[in-house]
Amino acid sequence: MHVIGYTGDSEKASWIKLELGLDWAFNYKTQDPDQTLKIAAPKGVDIFVDSVGGKMHQTVLGHMNFCGRVIQLGNLSMYNNPKQIPESVPSNDLEIALKALTIVGFNLYRYSEHFESTLDELSEWCRSGKLQAHEHDIEGFEEMPKALIEQLRGKYQGKIIIQA
Repeated sequence: MHVIGYTGDSEKASWIKLELGLDWAFNYKTQDPDQTLKIAAPKGVDIFVDSVGGKMHQTVLGHMNFCGRVIQLGNLSMYNNPKQIPESVPSNDLEIALKALTIVGFNLYRYSEHFESTLDELSEWCRSGKLQAHEHDIEGFEEMPKALIEQLRGKYQGKIIIQA
């Protein structure tokens, strides 16, 4: 199994490759996702975890393997322009049908009965160092709008904590 990551920032691409241990990491703003997928996934993509949507979603669908799985977390590319409609959404229908893809939306509340046990396990992972949180502390409640905008633009990786 190989894990490929995309981000809109070269520094963050380096971070997810070196710190998080991904096999491949690319800046989709400076490196063409279609070309990089041909290099990093020459046999195709089996599982695609998508929080971006839009053009990136359409590009990866073209590289999906037969019976591949797509986990749709969000549609970050559309958050700043909710009226924008991807130009070729109907072409996705053909990719999904011909490749027999399974696309599942992720909703945290679907797993609510596991919250307590999961919290216990994740807490233990944090204590043992198996899981490390990446946080950015920002001083001042009045900085919250700026921090949100910067987060959506990809400035931070991990959690932002606003100190009031």
